[in-house]
Amino acid sequence: MILLTQNGSIFATEDRPGFASLLLRLIGASGDEPRSGAVELVEDARQHVLRALEVTACHLPLHDTIAHDEVTQWTHVIDVADLDGLVLLDKLSGPQCVFAPFGAAAVAAWRTLASRAVAYRDGQLPWRFVTDQAEHTIRIARWIYDGGCAHTFGQH
Repeated sequence: MILLTQNGSIFATEDRPGFASLLLRLIGASGDEPRSGAVELVEDARQHVLRALEVTACHLPLHDTIAHDEVTQWTHVIDVADLDGLVLLDKLSGPQCVFAPFGAAAVAAWRTLASRAVAYRDGQLPWRFVTDQAEHTIRIARWIYDGGCAHTFGQH
């Protein structure tokens, strides 16, 4: 778990490969305010969610969804939180694969991250809520694509 203190310093209680280095890069030596890194956190989570969707969505055509569009600016973050994120959830709602609901859970967590990032940008939430949700989203996605989902439900 990675915690950001009030003065902006980082306290890491366990190693999270990739995520810890991303947080350090976002608020470390560059001196940038975390606000500029919220978009990058949403993009980092997108990459993990896409890997989870490749496992859970079976043969659904995902190439035309927001999951394949790189998140590089605030308008993209808003798209994830709004209609485009719902369209992706709708694609996962059919009877295509036994693990599709888990992909939907990863997408829902990603949409929550995007919503929290926008709320942070607008001064409505503290930065900690964004980083906590990013870690939660990535943890769900990794559990899916690393085989935890299949192992838990007896389908190796």
